[in-house]
Amino acid sequence: MKRISVDIGGTFTDCFVAWDGRYIQAKALTTHHNLSQGFNEALDHACTTQSRSGGRTVIQSSCV
Repeated sequence: MKRISVDIGGTFTDCFVAWDGRYIQAKALTTHHNLSQGFNEALDHACTTQSRSGGRTVIQSSCV
């Protein structure tokens, strides 16, 4: 399964990635002036974690 879920909350933006049997959770501060900034930061944290196993490019390409 390949799934990326993001929840933008009042304080934190949470990102959960399910990717080929790996599950990664990441968090960033919500940026109220530009919600996409917190979204991208949370996703980048998840990608950084995934990249330790060589999957970063695959996740980033799937988001485009």
